[in-house]
Amino acid sequence: MRHGYLLSTLFLVAATAHAGVIINGTRLVYQGDKKESSLGLSNPDSTDYLVQSWVDSGSKNPGNTPFLITPPLFRLNAKEDNVLRVIRTGGNLPEDRESLYWAEYQGYSILKTR
Repeated sequence: MRHGYLLSTLFLVAATAHAGVIINGTRLVYQGDKKESSLGLSNPDSTDYLVQSWVDSGSKNPGNTPFLITPPLFRLNAKEDNVLRVIRTGGNLPEDRESLYWAEYQGYSILKTR
């Protein structure tokens, strides 16, 4: 009985997660006739984050994409939201099929000094 209680407690503790920066959506469809598209980020955590964002083509040349995310680097305070704008910078995309790019971000927690 005691082992069963201990095991169930361990499963409950392991199931908790740290939220951090959350992207609001799983897909971003860029309409060709629009100038830009947007993607939301939120920080439900009590920690401030420095967020870096970029577009990746999946190729070996990471800077070779026809899109730009702005702001590329910003501070996202606790309990706040922000919007990333995806802007087409040029380049030739095929008109007879879809193209796939990854909008990526990375959050770095900011330590508070005393």
